Amino acid sequence: MPIDTSGFPFPKRQGPSREQREAEATKEAIAFRAEVWRRHGGRDRATGEPLSKTDPNPRYRGEVCHLKGRLVMPEWLTDPDHAILLSAENHWWSDGRGGYLLKMLDPKTGEPATDATKPIRFIRSTRSGQILWQRTTGIRA
Repeated sequence: MPIDTSGFPFPKRQGPSREQREAEATKEAIAFRAEVWRRHGGRDRATGEPLSKTDPNPRYRGEVCHLKGRLVMPEWLTDPDHAILLSAENHWWSDGRGGYLLKMLDPKTGEPATDATKPIRFIRSTRSGQILWQRTTGIRA
């Protein structure tokens, strides 16, 4: 026999269920990543090398990289205009795991890049600050 909860001091849940919200978020994330892969033609934005979604080698496995962290700019979480395709290795160098040794900058202002539809200057350096390589790339259409 079900318990009558009508007298409990909490309201009944309204709106979509948790499962429905998660399914919608998953669809949105899949579409977001597909758009970034399509826009970059499956190539690393920093190096131009072809990438795979399943290659075990991080140099050839592609990952979608947010230009600003997902926690810093949560409203950009699924906006493809604020994400680029990088190899897993370059993605690692570009964030805290790799010590931010791959910088992604706006070539006109020198500020951190925020728009993936515009050219980006990539600068890869050592911990001591020596520049290993730098490139400015636009979108490959």
